[in-house]
Amino acid sequence: MSNVNINTSKSNHNIILRESMLKGFVYTGGNLLSYAQWLKRGYVITRGQKSFMKIYLWNQGGNRKILTGLFTNSQVQKTRCIELVVV
Repeated sequence: MSNVNINTSKSNHNIILRESMLKGFVYTGGNLLSYAQWLKRGYVITRGQKSFMKIYLWNQGGNRKILTGLFTNSQVQKTRCIELVVV
């Protein structure tokens, strides 16, 4: 497991939950993620999409907030994996 501070993760979850409620978006914990989080899950942002919301979230160390763009699940598509064979 990564070195993510559990309290920071819970805090970020609450920040996202609050901000999404203000926008009328139903946040389930996995349908509103950053660019990097979508990539880790095997998705890419659909061309031309802008972040659904930008909010300040705690960094992994939990010592400062960083402006983060978040994308909804309707703004992404599954990546097509290309297998490379080394000869």
